[in-house]
Amino acid sequence: LLDADLVLLANSDIYTHAGTLKRMIEFLGNHPEVDGCCGRLYNPDGTPQFTRTRIVSLWPVSKDKPHRATFPGTGFSMIRASAFARIGGFDETYYFYNEDLDWAERARKAGLRFEYIPDASVTHYGNQGRRHNVSRIRRELYRANLYYYRRHYPALAPLAYVGQLLALRWGQWLRRRWLGKLHVQRDTTGSGGPSDGATAEAAVASELVSDAARWQQELADLEAAIERLREEYRNPTAPRIPKFDKPRFGIRLAESTPEQAKMGDAGPAESAG
Repeated sequence: LLDADLVLLANSDIYTHAGTLKRMIEFLGNHPEVDGCCGRLYNPDGTPQFTRTRIVSLWPVSKDKPHRATFPGTGFSMIRASAFARIGGFDETYYFYNEDLDWAERARKAGLRFEYIPDASVTHYGNQGRRHNVSRIRRELYRANLYYYRRHYPALAPLAYVGQLLALRWGQWLRRRWLGKLHVQRDTTGSGGPSDGATAEAAVASELVSDAARWQQELADLEAAIERLREEYRNPTAPRIPKFDKPRFGIRLAESTPEQAKMGDAGPAESAG
């Protein structure tokens, strides 16, 4: 990004509408006091998609009108390179979620300004990246939530820990209950004799086995999540935030994280899946 003044952040499952990038570039060109902007998301069927633009909001914000945004997000936004040079990149302690929220918190504390412009729009297909690694996301999310609260709302961190631990235990109880019901169904499948139809029964049995395997995997994920959460509570993770220099144009990596050093990656971690 040595020759870039603007950085486009977008999910891999985004379709950009005609004129959107031009609108964002023109907006930032006409408003040098603004550090970035985000646009409106639509579902594949053309209906408006929920678009978060505030870190915290006590009442709904109309997405039909431009407004000040405290959370530009990484789903689709355009940020000045100078913003990353000022507060660093995304904290690589996070795995899949919360890195954008953490960055927005740091931006807010640094006084950066973002705007939402509804006529810069994209179609977001949703969950295309998440579905490929849902197991690890489930294992890491609760630890990441506690890390976020400890970083930005330390007084709430103990409550966040207890609340998430209870949620995980509740999730485990539910899945064990569902597994028990599946075992009963599996044991009774086929008890009606040959007249029930062997082919249909085999299909049902196969589906029950598949469902049971899925619940077993989720149980294992939740147990791993509990261990990760407890470890984070006992031994807080240190931030891993890439630092950038600001030459005349663009930005360059000034200080890499351990992960970047291992990979020999000289580029910033500003893309999000």
